[in-house]
Amino acid sequence: MTSLVQLNNISHNSSSSTTSTSGGTDLPQLTWDSLRLVRNVGAGAFGVSHHGQLTLGNGDVTEVVVKILHTGKANTKEARVLHELAGAGGAPLLYGVTTEPHAIVMQYCQGVRLDSFLSCFKYDVHHRQKAYDATRVALAEFHAAGYAHMDLHAFNIIIDTSTSPYTCHLIDVGISERIWPNDDWC
Repeated sequence: MTSLVQLNNISHNSSSSTTSTSGGTDLPQLTWDSLRLVRNVGAGAFGVSHHGQLTLGNGDVTEVVVKILHTGKANTKEARVLHELAGAGGAPLLYGVTTEPHAIVMQYCQGVRLDSFLSCFKYDVHHRQKAYDATRVALAEFHAAGYAHMDLHAFNIIIDTSTSPYTCHLIDVGISERIWPNDDWC
């Protein structure tokens, strides 16, 4: 497995403004020299996610999540879904994809996982209701954008309590599936 130090030392000379065609969808390409990994934020069945910083073309630095698959292969499905969702349902915005190693670079979503939120507010109906409302809105937006999440559970729901009303982010969209307007799936 590649360490954070090794990943931070990778540098490419290619431009970050190029795009790659994967499955008919142009995905923005980023270079590792524009990224700095800060810490590991989690590992799942398919990959490892790191909290990082992306230096944008104008010199600004923004917080990101960099997701690298265990297989080392490109994760174009999740990148395409994020690209098409364009933030619907609070899904992270896609900044782009990298190569060598392949990674998805997406918006860092501020907040706390729903499981932790529910533990903290176990007996507080007011806060739980606000989180429920935010989740309901996010899920409706996600479905309206034409996708079913397919892996929705408390670890894949982030609640941001710094906003009023609360904001919900649906994350880890790698196995999401397209739904069509005339589907009777629900």
